[in-house]
Amino acid sequence: MKTVKDFLNELETTRDELKVQSHLLKSEVKEKWDGLESKWEKINNEVAPTKEATKEAIDNISEANKLLLTELKEGYKKIKDTL
Repeated sequence: MKTVKDFLNELETTRDELKVQSHLLKSEVKEKWDGLESKWEKINNEVAPTKEATKEAIDNISEANKLLLTELKEGYKKIKDTL
């Protein structure tokens, strides 16, 4: 079973790859990227403190954060597919 930490690591890798290619983004996609970046900062600030916590604490992340993680994953995939 994939943990939240695994999910975050996967998202971070995708984000880093897209960030390198961000100069290729069209303005519409750039707006989507900027929105996702705001959400990335939010989730990273909320989840980062638990990275050092026990596995159980990480796995018990709130439903709202799980939805945000899913939204980030889908958003990054759409941008990646556009490139």
